[in-house]
Amino acid sequence: MKKRFIAVAVATAFISANTLAVEPGYRGFFDYGYMVGTGDFESSTLNEITTSHGYQICPQLFVGAGAGVHLYKFNGDDGIHYNLPVFGNVRYDILETKFTPFIDVKGGYSVAGEFTGAYVSPSVGCRMAVSSRVGINLSAGYTYMKTGYEYVKSGKDLNMTGINIRLGIDF
Repeated sequence: MKKRFIAVAVATAFISANTLAVEPGYRGFFDYGYMVGTGDFESSTLNEITTSHGYQICPQLFVGAGAGVHLYKFNGDDGIHYNLPVFGNVRYDILETKFTPFIDVKGGYSVAGEFTGAYVSPSVGCRMAVSSRVGINLSAGYTYMKTGYEYVKSGKDLNMTGINIRLGIDF
């Protein structure tokens, strides 16, 4: 009986020490991402910096809006191109622990730059809580941007798509 009590006490202490749920209220994100193009822009690369700000509704659900800067280079092109997406952001932190997996979706429109059009970027990742208000995030996902650029030879619109990885901080 005594051993069982000690085991339950240790487990409870470990779980409560490992719990760092995000409190409801303002929450912000700052991310750096790198994408390798697929499809029409295979082997192209994209560097992105994004920021999102909004409201943490409950310990798991965040809703906000953000903006970013994308700098990309097409395969075989020496120039650097850019666009500026503006987006809504929904994020779901699955657990309320120090290490928690999350699902994140950004969706909006690239409002300026060489190509403008729809922008969608879902990702999955893991958050490591540094404190109750600060965390480090690592995620992988997919990005789709409608470029509005018609390729003359095929007559079809080209879309920027790719696999990305992001590293960021939330506060």
